[in-house]
Amino acid sequence: MDAARDFSTVLAVADRFLPLYPETEVPALVERLALSKDRIDNFMVAGEHLIQELEALIVAHDFTPLYDRSRRLFAIGYNVSNQRLDSSFYNLLASEARQASFMAIALDQVPVKHWSAMSRTSTLVDRNPVLVSWTGTAFEYLMPLLVMTCHPNT
Repeated sequence: MDAARDFSTVLAVADRFLPLYPETEVPALVERLALSKDRIDNFMVAGEHLIQELEALIVAHDFTPLYDRSRRLFAIGYNVSNQRLDSSFYNLLASEARQASFMAIALDQVPVKHWSAMSRTSTLVDRNPVLVSWTGTAFEYLMPLLVMTCHPNT
């Protein structure tokens, strides 16, 4: 693991500083370093398991039932009683729907042209162009940034 290699580097650096500590404190310091390494190893293993679980969830998710091919957009929901898609659609790029769109395209569940069907309506704020969202909340703007890179001037 990279963490183990990196921790070896930490130990090598620590060896240079051990002479600066009083002899009575060195055993406790070494013990704390060893405990830290164990915790890092456990954290890395847990992280790997989490990554595997997330990958399984992503691959298992099917976005296609909510996709309207004629509009090239996702419906906001599905009316079970009427057995049809809702009549409202996620059409704004500046919304949390951008994440679902990105994932559905990446999973090859919807065509890439879906991305261009999403509205990029904008307005000016302090002379800077800003995408319009449904309500202008931070949620709509910040949620996609959890999984997507924001490129300058895009």
